[in-house]
Amino acid sequence: HYDIIVLDESHRIKSFKGRNSVQARQLSQKAYRRVTMSGTYILNSPIDAWPQMDFLSPQIINKSFYTFRDEYCEFSKMYRHQVVGFKNMDKLNRIINRFSTRYTKEDAVDMPKRTVVKVHYELSPEQRKWYEDVLSEDDLIFNDGNITKDHKVTLLGKLAQICKGYVHLSNKDPK
Repeated sequence: HYDIIVLDESHRIKSFKGRNSVQARQLSQKAYRRVTMSGTYILNSPIDAWPQMDFLSPQIINKSFYTFRDEYCEFSKMYRHQVVGFKNMDKLNRIINRFSTRYTKEDAVDMPKRTVVKVHYELSPEQRKWYEDVLSEDDLIFNDGNITKDHKVTLLGKLAQICKGYVHLSNKDPK
């Protein structure tokens, strides 16, 4: 057994059936004390709280995931499993607040001033062409693959890949 287990970025175990979540909760049973830390505790819905609370101690919520979900979620009358809203949030907040502490930037005493460093570098002619193609067209065709820019975050990622000298055609074939 361990004296303590600290789970940083605990929001990453938000899916109660996810591999990371299941393994983290199993590992937590081998520790006398457990701590979770996250800058974004509940990402999408109150359901995200259950795996993190269960990691800390199953006795906090003292309910199965499905019982927890039924107590705090409102469901569509037409589609039984579709969550359309939340209920009993005051009760859930009281439970969570008993086991959590929130710190803001203002609470941090010795935070250094933010430093922004701009780095300029030249793109090769091939990189420049890909970069301009990504900015000017809906799709960038690259060898056998098709790189699409259907989302701004994806676009920024593709531009960063080009600037760094590699482009992922798929998860199996990094270049």
